[in-house]
Amino acid sequence: MSSCEHKEKPICDDSCACTCDSCQEQFEVQWAERAAKEHLCDACGMPIEMTLERLKEEHAVHFFQPCDICRPAFLALMAQNKMCPTCQQYLKGDTCADCFCTEQPYSCVCRQCTAYRKSVESE
Repeated sequence: MSSCEHKEKPICDDSCACTCDSCQEQFEVQWAERAAKEHLCDACGMPIEMTLERLKEEHAVHFFQPCDICRPAFLALMAQNKMCPTCQQYLKGDTCADCFCTEQPYSCVCRQCTAYRKSVESE
């Protein structure tokens, strides 16, 4: 058991980053209560009633990719709305510009190439 990193407050809240056994147990209790109250999947945090609006509302809560139980509904929703299941952005044609790399780092608009250009510019 690691020692608790709390110095000022004795009780965990949503912002607690401590990984001691006590804080992890408290997080799990709070997570179960929140998931039940907000109708979220207990395993992955995806909204039980899966709509684009709910995904946007709960974007910071769910663990980005759905669990095996939520995956079929998630993939169907992404396909129905022509969205990329990896980054949840709209597709341009059949390809996701945010995820598909053209391997031309100075002209490609994917996230990796964009990050590369920003890191080169900042040097």
